[in-house]
Amino acid sequence: MQRTLWAEKFVDSFSSRPLTAECVFHSPQYVDRGKQKEVCDFLLVLRSNAILVSMKSQDDPSSRTGDKLWRWTIKNATTALNQARGALNTIAREPFWCQHSRRGRVDFKQGSIRVAHVLVLTEVFDDAVELPDELPLLLDSVPVTYLSLNDFLNLINELRAFPDIAAYLLRDLRESFALPEQGFPSKLHPWQARVADLGWADIWCQGGGTYHAWRPYLAPERFRNTVVPEASDIYAFGIIACELLSGVHPGGDRTELLAKRWKQNKWEAWAASTNRVVDVKPPGLRDLILRCLRPNPSSRPRANDLKAALCDILENTHGLKVASQLQVQDEQARALMLASHDAWPAEEMSRVGPGQLDTSIAQLETNLSELCDACSTEQIAKSLTRSRSLQRLLLRRKQPGDLERRARLASAALDLILERFKELDLREEIYGRPVIADLKPEEVSWEFATEAFKNLKQATGVDETQLKSYQVRLQSLYSEACREAAEAFTSEVLGKNSNR
Repeated sequence: MQRTLWAEKFVDSFSSRPLTAECVFHSPQYVDRGKQKEVCDFLLVLRSNAILVSMKSQDDPSSRTGDKLWRWTIKNATTALNQARGALNTIAREPFWCQHSRRGRVDFKQGSIRVAHVLVLTEVFDDAVELPDELPLLLDSVPVTYLSLNDFLNLINELRAFPDIAAYLLRDLRESFALPEQGFPSKLHPWQARVADLGWADIWCQGGGTYHAWRPYLAPERFRNTVVPEASDIYAFGIIACELLSGVHPGGDRTELLAKRWKQNKWEAWAASTNRVVDVKPPGLRDLILRCLRPNPSSRPRANDLKAALCDILENTHGLKVASQLQVQDEQARALMLASHDAWPAEEMSRVGPGQLDTSIAQLETNLSELCDACSTEQIAKSLTRSRSLQRLLLRRKQPGDLERRARLASAALDLILERFKELDLREEIYGRPVIADLKPEEVSWEFATEAFKNLKQATGVDETQLKSYQVRLQSLYSEACREAAEAFTSEVLGKNSNR
């Protein structure tokens, strides 16, 4: 498969996980003078509102750096912008459709979708690329935001809902990324939240899009393609804290300037050294940041220790008692955790390397064993999400016994769904949002049932009678409850010939 097409499919799959799958439409089509053409790369749709995404990725990401990468980015951002301009006209004037992975063909009437925002994405990493000011921030009154592909995936991962993403994009990201010269906070910005950088999180790297990442924020172990959970993020936190509080990178200059001057070997050598420029007060805060930036991961503070130390500094220096408030917020956040909050990160982190794959599988097995007698809606949602992620990882690893274990997990998931089907409503547990009007409970459970049935169907040594029984029961239930789901199950999972 061509890499650019693979990148689009990855973004489609990745975006559909935290967002409800109904929102993500990949490569919608229309007919122009008898020829079928693409409207745009992606539409993220909620009811009648949409975010239009025009995306450009690289055939060979390692082939461009420096000026060559800059020229490629400017050219392709401009091309993507022009394609978005054409897509806006098409959506306003023509009916179009999209072949959705779950809902089948979805038709849109002329002018039925209002595009609230345009996103222009380019695949850029390693080197910061500054786009020219001439690129417009509006297309026919529709706001335009320019992001790297990695930053877009981070937005999806962190905000996880269409309304929050749309609201976030309404801000001027160019301005919010610019840190004040004299550091932050300052007399000019005493109590203003600022976004330091989105590039330190490496979703595109973890997803297999590239082995590169944004070097100014990489811990020493990351240069060896190793991730130490928590400790590697604490290092990046130390970098960002230094930037926010002093205005410069602990390498001794503004981050964008260092990124242009330093190459891979220079960043790696600096990260492994103890040469840090942290001009921050009070001294206790400076020492805490320096601890975060220690080359040895085991010497860095743990997240809870870091939070406690920051609370002490705020209380001792400014008289601000925030520890109890944070404790209340932590308790509220834990109460709002989605069922996928442990399964999804384990699945994504498994892409870092074979060792991390084994760790993720072991973690999911342990977490799943805690729910052997799932009975509440919350427990069932956690059980199904953990089982689904575990089935995916076992298929990737394929060690002796993994495929048999995958088949047993699929069978158990199907039994659970079929047993509780009529009262099962996982929408809020899975998506964590007020339910979307046209998303039925049966469609959510169908997602899990479909994947589990596929896995069981692909397994060797599965009893044909058992498989046929599952097939008949699923078709019967979904024919009663959800016609579209039943039709999609028949065409996507069983094919025209329902025999195995």
